[in-house]
Amino acid sequence: MNANSTPYQPQSMNAEEAELFLPLAEAMAQQPTGENAARYAETLSALGRRDEAMEKLRVIVQQNPRDGAVRGALFHLECGAVPIFASVTAHMPTLLVEIYGAPLLQPAMHVNLAEQMVRIPNLNRTLGAIANAMVENGYPNLHALDLGSYIGSSVAEINNTHEISCLSVDCWPRHHALTRHNLPFIRGEHIAVMAAIGRDGEVLNILLPNRYTDADHIFLSTAPPDAENRLIDTVPTVAMSTLLRQYPAFAHFKLLKLDLEGNEAGVILSAADILQRNHPVIFWEYNNEYAADLRKAHLETRQSFELLKSLGYQKHLFYASSGELMAVVNADQSEQLNSLSAFLLSSRRGWPVPYCDICSLHQDDMRLLQPILQKTISPEVFAAVYG
Repeated sequence: MNANSTPYQPQSMNAEEAELFLPLAEAMAQQPTGENAARYAETLSALGRRDEAMEKLRVIVQQNPRDGAVRGALFHLECGAVPIFASVTAHMPTLLVEIYGAPLLQPAMHVNLAEQMVRIPNLNRTLGAIANAMVENGYPNLHALDLGSYIGSSVAEINNTHEISCLSVDCWPRHHALTRHNLPFIRGEHIAVMAAIGRDGEVLNILLPNRYTDADHIFLSTAPPDAENRLIDTVPTVAMSTLLRQYPAFAHFKLLKLDLEGNEAGVILSAADILQRNHPVIFWEYNNEYAADLRKAHLETRQSFELLKSLGYQKHLFYASSGELMAVVNADQSEQLNSLSAFLLSSRRGWPVPYCDICSLHQDDMRLLQPILQKTISPEVFAAVYG
């Protein structure tokens, strides 16, 4: 069954309006459409009957989790009970998309993720291919740490073939609220956490470039606001080790995904103790689109490569934002790493490659190199180059 891709726009009414609308809403609810059920639930909520409304919607969701109106209404009612979520999701239209068989809500104002994956065949495929290669090559009981969850789409990708438990973390309340709602609809057992990873007691700035007005272009940085970027908020950070003490089932995670709006290198540098202990396969985004200080951005990334080399990481696989393999670089090839960094910083405004993803492999995991290449390159290209 396909997901209902019609955007759901939440409605609000006061108690007096709800009293007048209730008879019509009850009559509408007798008709088997998700939109009618959603409006009925909104009416009950306006009358102070939120729990009753959510219970009715949950019954419908169990029967049809792909009804976008019912899922959207349930999401907004759930968020309405938590002030921090209510403040960032009120009146936000949602869209139901199908990602690797999982029906997920996303903000309707964003590009439809499912349609984008159809248009760009290799988009959002690499991480899932890496997870599959790990399970199929001697990594049983695999656990993953997903930092920068967005809506939980990476969890769906990681679980596209095998069940892999994920700890899914995001510091942005809207994204965490969507992830928390979506995870139960993805195979396997997963946990959603709202946190920013760094060093205990530090603070990250949430910045927005002045050329944008919407919060979808925020990025995280230790840098202060400047002439190009204004301060939206600050968020305290916790060490990765602190997070894992709170969730001990993930203490020995073996797959780490980082998509942190520019703070990926900062997290790598702050988590040397965990990386040395677990030496996970790291899948991290290299994206300095909003960096005001190019030298600082490059130096932090170079320090990350140097740290990983010192910890025993041996290979870095670079993938274009559209999913195609760009290069396989040895950890000691600093000149090649610098040239790739220069290329990505030069194209940071979106052309020809707005960002790339990097898969970093520890020397103990080099048996994964060929299986990952085989799963992330088309069969004909793999046969021509590596056959």
